[in-house]
Amino acid sequence: MATHAFPVPTKQFAAEVQGVRTEFVLQGFDNRVLVMVTQLGKVGTMLQARCVALLPPSRRRRAKRPSSRRQRADGAVVVRAKG
Repeated sequence: MATHAFPVPTKQFAAEVQGVRTEFVLQGFDNRVLVMVTQLGKVGTMLQARCVALLPPSRRRRAKRPSSRRQRADGAVVVRAKG
């Protein structure tokens, strides 16, 4: 397992998952942790998830559901949430 502290604390390791070599990279930021997992050696899709149970009660709220998606001219996808 490799560990790096600069510029962002990073841990990297690999393990077998159902017989397939799987690589993991974890990077710790001030208020988030980035977790990347790949079985192909590259990043395909980036998603953001949060654990509401770990948030203080004042910041807990029902997750908003996307109501519309559109693609900008530069190719970025914009998701607008209700509420």
